[in-house]
Parts: sequence; C-alpha cells; structure tokens
Amino acid sequence: MKKIICIFLVFLIFTSTLFSYYSKYIETEKYSEEYEFLKNPGNFSIEESVLLSYGITSSRDISYYTTMINQIADNIENKFNRKNKIKFAKSIFRYMHDNILKEYESMSYRIDTLLESGKYNCVSSTIFYNILLIKKGYNPQMVLTRDHTFTILNIDNQNIFIENTTEAGFNYINNPNLKNKDELIKNLKSNKYIVLNKKEMILSIYANRVYYIEDIKSSFQVSLKAIALEPESLSKYSNIKAGFFNYLNYLATEKNNYQKSYLIIKEALDNLNSYNFLLKRFKTEVHNYIISLVNKNSYEKALNILNESSNIIKEKSIFNDLSFYIHTNYGSYLYNQKDYKTAINKFNIAYKIKPENDTINKNLEAGYIMWAQNKLKNKNYRDAKKIINEGLNKFPNSPGLKQMKNYINKLKY
Repeated sequence: MKKIICIFLVFLIFTSTLFSYYSKYIETEKYSEEYEFLKNPGNFSIEESVLLSYGITSSRDISYYTTMINQIADNIENKFNRKNKIKFAKSIFRYMHDNILKEYESMSYRIDTLLESGKYNCVSSTIFYNILLIKKGYNPQMVLTRDHTFTILNIDNQNIFIENTTEAGFNYINNPNLKNKDELIKNLKSNKYIVLNKKEMILSIYANRVYYIEDIKSSFQVSLKAIALEPESLSKYSNIKAGFFNYLNYLATEKNNYQKSYLIIKEALDNLNSYNFLLKRFKTEVHNYIISLVNKNSYEKALNILNESSNIIKEKSIFNDLSFYIHTNYGSYLYNQKDYKTAINKFNIAYKIKPENDTINKNLEAGYIMWAQNKLKNKNYRDAKKIINEGLNKFPNSPGLKQMKNYINKLKY
C-alpha cells in the first residue's frame, strides 16, 4: 500500500460578498485563453479550467492535455456500464490506478506531471479523479485536512470516502483490511475537514502552486490570478495571502520600491475594502512610502499621498503624526535652503499639531531668528520688526529675538 502523505494546503474559512477584482498588475496577454478564463471562468470546461489554473496556458498544450483527458474518459465510457452509480465510480477509480497512476511522489502535485509520467501525490490524484467523475456526471467533493487531500462522493445520500493515493482507496474507511480505521476517523473529525466545490477545487490548485513556487514575483502572479477568479480567496487561503503580501515585502525591503507596494495595496483596498487586514497593511504602506519620499526630499508628493489617504485612514493620530513628520522635515529642508519664510510656514503647521514638541519649538524659533536676521542684513527693518514680534508672540523668552528687538528699537529708520 502506498504511503498516504500530501503537501498541506493552508486554508481558512471566510464568507462575504465581493465584486470581481482584476488587478492591473496581472501579467497575462490580453485576450489569451488565460485572460478569458480569468474574466469568464464559466465558459471553460472542468479539464480546461484545471489546466489553466496549473499555469498551462498555451493553446497547443491545452489542446494536447485536454485531448488526453477526454480520451481517458472515453475509454472508461467504452469499458463500463453506468447502471450502478457506486460500481461505476469504483470502476473509474480502478481504471485510473490500473492505467494512469504509476508512482506516488510527494512533490508531484501537477496534473501535467501525472498525465505525462504517472507520478502523483494526494492533490494531483484527487483532482484528476474528480475531473473524471465530473465528466461522467458526478458531483464529487474535494476535501482538505491538515495534512491530506481526498474525495468524498455522495451517492443516494451515502458519503463514500475515497483515498486516491492507494489502489485500495475506494470507500477506504469501510475497507476490511484497514487497520487504523478508528484513528483515521478521529483524525478527520479533529481536523475539521473542509469540503470544496468545483470552483474551490480550482482555487485550491492556485493555493497549492503558491506553496511550491519559490520565486516571489511568480507567486504573486499566481495569487493575483486566484483573486481575479474569486476575491475571497485572498482571505480564504493563507497561501494566496502569503503570495500577495510576500511580494509587497520584497518590493519594500529588497527593491526599495515603496511606490509600487503602496499602489498595489491601494488597488486591493479600493476593490476589497471589507478586509481589515488590507486596511492595516495600507496604513503601513502609506507610512513607509511617505518616509521614503521624505528621505528623497519629495515633500509635496508625500503630502499628496497623505491627503489621498485621508479618506481611508480615519485615525486622526496617524494622520497627524505623518503630517508632523513631513512638515518638520520639509521646514528643515527649506531652512537649509535659506527660504526662511516658507520654512516657518511648514514649521507652524507642525507646531499646531504638536506645540509641546521640543524639536519643532527649537526649529521654529531658529526660523524666526534667521528670517529676521536676513531682513536686518538687507536693511528691511519694518519687515524684520514684524517677524521679530510674530516670533516673540510664540517665544517671549527667546534671547535671540529679544536681543534683535532691542537692537531694532534703537535704530532710526
């Protein structure tokens, strides 16, 4: 008996109603079969849907594997009668093991690998058996547990457990040679297995692909395509969620491309605004993007991003902290450029947010002193006096401003 083992698909239950979301960051040729599938999956057969979800996208390969699957289905139709539904389902199962499945291999999760070499694991064998069942008019259910995947087939109100990785797997729990029946049933119940419909079976393939793909960008693309088919998959499958967020982390930490990571999360949030985890991540992306813009002296752009985000980020404290950070640094930049008037305007905005902050108080006081000194240097005494008085209204004990006021009062102008 082949060892029953499978790569785990991490899966979470979540329900909500969402509209379709096709990201502009999906990389697929427009009007290709994959593009049409993502837009209109209902127009594709079960075998075409499975092939496309595995990333088999060329028309030639789809035609090749579709023909192969249909020929297998036709051979089964020719060899067995369908009067007894349970016996026919078992005949399909036996045919699969006698003619298609050759060798169990834990990493062989792909349907094309199964068709070409006969190598399979619990995922690929379950998906393949379910394809054959669907093509014969059955409505099989794909089941995911903590560490395994199998089929449940309901015929005449009887649930038949089918373990696809072993030749003795049909109605496996009732197999008289099964020695660990009680343990198996206990594990299934404790793991709270999840039964999937046809659509979810397709999504599980995308989730499984993300698990195996090492390239971060490729995983992101697979996640986006799953989300295009079903927006809820971003929340349902933690693999798909990981593929999405790992790419954002990659952009930020490896590429320092905070703009793209911000735009990706903003697009997602605009379309899937019911997810709190997206809002939380959006706040992080806004913060990181603004910090990166300030570091590049792109202050106006940072302010634009902050203002654009104000309708989404409702917490006043977050908005104020970022506004304070931008205006304080913007003011310091202008101060160093000797544009003291504009620097003071920026410092004053920050001062209104946090008047108790020592740094902004020192910066603002220094701004008034330098602006006034500049006016005095150019013998513009009236403007200098006005600036000094404005500064003393905020900093009445400022030695520098008081000294200049005494000096200007002694002048005759």
